[in-house]
Amino acid sequence: MTGHDPSNGKQLWVCDGFNPREQRNWRVIASVAVDGDHVLVPYARGKRLAGVKLEAKGDSVVPTLVWERKGVSADTPTPAVRDGVAYVLSDHGVLDAVNMKDGSVLHSLTLPDVKGKFFASPLLAGDTIYCAADDGTVFIVKVSESGLIYLCNNRIEDVL
Repeated sequence: MTGHDPSNGKQLWVCDGFNPREQRNWRVIASVAVDGDHVLVPYARGKRLAGVKLEAKGDSVVPTLVWERKGVSADTPTPAVRDGVAYVLSDHGVLDAVNMKDGSVLHSLTLPDVKGKFFASPLLAGDTIYCAADDGTVFIVKVSESGLIYLCNNRIEDVL
């Protein structure tokens, strides 16, 4: 993972180690998710998740790998973030609410009756998450203090 100056594209810092054995096809498709000075990195074909903290040191930024998890991640969808919680959607329809600071899973929900895969990133609007599968089905989930609550799903052509 690299950080760049937005005005000129110059690389400012590097945080590596996300493919320590340099394995082939150890791809990273999903983008990182950022909340303040915490960065969530989905990698390893949707099998791993890492938390990086960015610290200002003088005029530079120093990234520090804080935690890593196996088994919770996303291959393609970029996580949605709000208030220190990342909503990570796997390609197979598992939605996890992950604490950005320590990587703990706060809540987990397996979406029912999934027939397609999830390549689109989840959309967080207020307290509602919309998860669109590649077969045109959109799953709607409510975020609450007690957990993730599945509300319903609709196929796009049925709504239009």
